[in-house]
Amino acid sequence: MLDIDLTIDGGGRAQRWLERGVNLESVIDRALGSWANETLDTRMYGEENYVPPPPNSRYIRTGKLGRGWGLMREGRGRVRLFNHVGYAQHVVGDGSGKRQARRMGHWWIGRKRIEERLPRLMVRFRDEIVREMRS
Repeated sequence: MLDIDLTIDGGGRAQRWLERGVNLESVIDRALGSWANETLDTRMYGEENYVPPPPNSRYIRTGKLGRGWGLMREGRGRVRLFNHVGYAQHVVGDGSGKRQARRMGHWWIGRKRIEERLPRLMVRFRDEIVREMRS
């Protein structure tokens, strides 16, 4: 699991904004949901995210792994990205980024693909907070 701590700097302006009764949890939840959906759509879901087949391979891909990605909300400010295909951990690793089969070493690691997108999540948080502060 990835845990993210968020600190808001901004002195008096941020303090006044929070005192106004803004529900920061909703702002963060909205940004997190948007980021998670975009991450699934652009980096995980679909055959377009498959690695090229090995040279001289006759294996026919079914697309099952690419269709197996999903998103589950686990309460406010929590999402879980997962693949429900039983063999996914052997191809793209398990939740900790391990257990990928050696013969599949040419595939990317799912956890790393998600972690690569964390800077975009921080930008989303910042943008949503700024947007809320200006409204």
